[in-house]
Order: sequence, then C-alpha cells, then structure tokens
Amino acid sequence: MLPSEAQWIGARLAELDANSISPVLELGSSTQEFRRFAQPHIYQWIDQPLINRGISIVYCDSKSGSGIDISGNIFDAAIQNRIRSVQPNCMLCCNIFEHVTDRAEFASICDSLLAPGACLLVTVPYSYPLHFDPIDTYFRPTPGEVHQLFPNYELLASDIVASGSYSKELFSNLGALPVKLKAIVKSLIRPTRPRNWAIVNHRLLWLFRRYKVSAVLLRKRKHAPMGRLHLLVAPAGERTKSG
Repeated sequence: MLPSEAQWIGARLAELDANSISPVLELGSSTQEFRRFAQPHIYQWIDQPLINRGISIVYCDSKSGSGIDISGNIFDAAIQNRIRSVQPNCMLCCNIFEHVTDRAEFASICDSLLAPGACLLVTVPYSYPLHFDPIDTYFRPTPGEVHQLFPNYELLASDIVASGSYSKELFSNLGALPVKLKAIVKSLIRPTRPRNWAIVNHRLLWLFRRYKVSAVLLRKRKHAPMGRLHLLVAPAGERTKSG
C-alpha cells in the first residue's frame, strides 16, 4: 500500500460514524509486523486512528501469522462463513483485485460478506508496475470501473490517488542505493530469472512517472439482495493503460 493511499483511506474512514462501521474487516491485511514496520503508514493512517476511536478491527489474510485473526483462502466457503460470523460493518479490500483471475466471482464473494448498509472500501492500482502476488493480471481500472463491479452499492467517494515514483523509492535510502542499482543492472544485463527481469524492466517505466491508485468508498444499498446476483455482470476494466 502506498503512503498517500493509506492517508486517503484513513481520511474517508474518519468521515464515517464509528458505531456504523465497527467492526472493520481488513482483507489481505498481512501480519502485524508488516502493518507496523514494513509499511508503517498502514498503522499510522488506518489502524491507529480506528483503534483510538474504539473501532474493532478484524485482520484477514490468506496466510497465517502474528496479528492475523482469520487466515485462509477467501474462495473457501468455510472462511467466508467465519468472516460473516464477525458481522463486519465495513470492509477494506486494498490491492487485491489485480491478483485474482475471476474478478466478478471475487466481487460477488466480497458482496456476500456484507449486510445492507455496510461500507466497502476498494483500492486497485491505476498506474503501477507489474507486481506478482503470486500473479498480476494487470487490471488497472478507473474508479468508475471498480464501482461497476458492485452495482448494488452507492458511491460515497472516489479518487485517483497519486504517490511517488520508482526513483523516489530508490533514493529514499541512499545507503542502500548502490546495492539496488547493482541488482538492477545485473538483472537487466544477465537475466537469469525471466520473472525478475520483467519486474525490474517494467518498474523502470515508472522511474519518473508517479504511481496512481483508484480508490472508491461504497455503501451497500439498504434493499440490496444478499448473494451473487452481480455474477451476471461482465468483468469491468478489461482495457489496460500504461500510466
């Protein structure tokens, strides 16, 4: 997650009544160490403000680890039932859609986890390099295309959030810069692993171009049907963009 993305999410959540969104479910939350140390902006802008407001957070990820409350495959019915049992009133689904092959099915599952009136906050890269986790379908939608995946939801807020660039990443730690540059050159000149070569080569396209993320905050309509009706809707955003 990008720092500016975390700030946008935190600002939107701050605008919502605490009682109406608790508990908040974070899909793909990763571990406590990741949220606090690897990407501390997640804790700073999202988790800590929620905790300070007395809002409970349920962390969910495909892997198990410290600080993860529900671990397992979201496509597993048993995991879905565990999530429903906590009755989330708000769900964060950040940077996951580009890693699933069936977006309509995944959107349907997300919808089935929420009761009418609950909020759903979704972010997906809009202009960003390849990042395999374990795949990247290169789904780079506009905010409107993200909303199309959830026709039973009203749009509360949307934006394309810009952040830094690859050069900013490289120069953020000058001590590690020589090692990073050596690894880049080695990967490009003597590519021993095609996947790593593709990642490095593609990331160079954003050397001075800013990363951007599509972000939407939605609320499930009060009379929206529970279930998977929107499986009939074709996946949005089949087109891709370079920036």
